[in-house]
Amino acid sequence: MPAKGARKIHSNGSRAWPAPTRKIMNISADNPREARARVALLAPAWGFLRPYWPRVLGASLALVFTASVTLSLGQGLRMLVDQGFVSGSAEQLNRAVLVFMLIVLLLAIGTFTRFYLVSWIGERVTADLRRAVFDHVLSLHPGFFETNGAGEIQSRITADTTLLQTVIGSSVSIALRNLLTLAGGVVLLFVSNPRLTGIATGDQAIFMTRAAFDAVGGYPPQPLMEDVEMSTRLKRLGPPACLRQRVVTSGRRWERGGVWRTIFLMWRLRFAYWRGHSATDLARAYR
Repeated sequence: MPAKGARKIHSNGSRAWPAPTRKIMNISADNPREARARVALLAPAWGFLRPYWPRVLGASLALVFTASVTLSLGQGLRMLVDQGFVSGSAEQLNRAVLVFMLIVLLLAIGTFTRFYLVSWIGERVTADLRRAVFDHVLSLHPGFFETNGAGEIQSRITADTTLLQTVIGSSVSIALRNLLTLAGGVVLLFVSNPRLTGIATGDQAIFMTRAAFDAVGGYPPQPLMEDVEMSTRLKRLGPPACLRQRVVTSGRRWERGGVWRTIFLMWRLRFAYWRGHSATDLARAYR
């Protein structure tokens, strides 16, 4: 029988932890404002990152770099298969293998740089935090130590700061890397396969019935994005059907501006049009 007033302990194999009290459960479930206030208490911890902002910037750049290189691995594999194995040319195969090895090397360098900088920042921030807590403990009134045990104070200096070290030196970096990879993968998916958007452009040869053409009011009288606007209106009538037959269109703009530069320009203009910019203004930027 546990003693009166003793806290219930939940056991799980070799571990044991106190059962959550009613007050903590109410904070997280019934009072989200107070829960956000508790999270806001962690805001001063970010002040310990300010002295190391150059390394934080370097770690952020390495994070973006490694996420971009990770997304380019698929293009490296595509080049290795299409230009290496399918073409049957030994020269193109060697070039594709070298490109793929270069991508892997850049990924290794970026991952090492990111891990080193993030771990270094985590160690320094933890050391500064422990020093600040220890200096604060020394400045407290002696009466404080009569109501607080030495073990609890030591736990604040060691265990709690170690938890922050894990968050700053590992968890945050991994979470941001995964988020960037996810966001970049979704964007690259739509860029490499525009069929997923259901929006067709002029060089993809748009076909429609006369009834559908009349139902949407024909092509809109605008200097640019008329094909995107037409596809958007047609989607209200039904989803498009992407045919397997191929058509031949002029690639002069792609040859003049470059493939990736033209892709970036097209999607930048489409995003601006989606945000509500005038088609006339976008036409001037397109030219």
